[in-house]
Amino acid sequence: ILDGYGLKQPIWVNETNAPPVDDPKYPVVNPPLLPVTMEQQAAFVIQVNALALAAGAERVAVYKFFDDVPVTAAPGGDPYSYGLIRPDGSPRPALEALRVVTTNFTSAKSVTLTDKPNYFIVKLDRGGAITRVAWARGDKSVTLKLRPTPNAVNATLFDAQGEAHPLTVDAQGNYKLVLPPAACNADDGCFIGGQPWVLIEIVPTADH
Repeated sequence: ILDGYGLKQPIWVNETNAPPVDDPKYPVVNPPLLPVTMEQQAAFVIQVNALALAAGAERVAVYKFFDDVPVTAAPGGDPYSYGLIRPDGSPRPALEALRVVTTNFTSAKSVTLTDKPNYFIVKLDRGGAITRVAWARGDKSVTLKLRPTPNAVNATLFDAQGEAHPLTVDAQGNYKLVLPPAACNADDGCFIGGQPWVLIEIVPTADH
């Protein structure tokens, strides 16, 4: 709509999250919204940042970063514990997922989206590095073969917690990724995708 009127106002996503209900320290009983696990919350943090940047957003903010008060079911209270950091100061898995984002999504010169019925791929061209984020959209795993970026000298595969994993290369030299299925149910479908992979390639530039 902005483009249609020749407007270039920056777009910020100032509140996004998927509050978990399965935290043993702060469980949520009878959640009013769709139930989300801590693993799904971590996946969502990566997915929403990737999709928002691909859609042209300039900035994305998670609400809440830190829960300053414990969850409560009292009238007028918030039944959810949203934070990437719990009220006791301990981190949830989503905090490491945000670290993956802030480390590997920044300073993108261009962002493109591959939107398929059963998976997403978001590619961020960061000059000296290429970040590709991929995840399954449905309840079945997806096997992808990705061509390496020309002139890339190094490639590392990370999970949503920033842990490095061995990268499989087929006989043709393509990267092979198996995207885990999303956690889906008959009533609500697959409202959060499966666990994402983050592929980082280092590409030398004229300045480096």
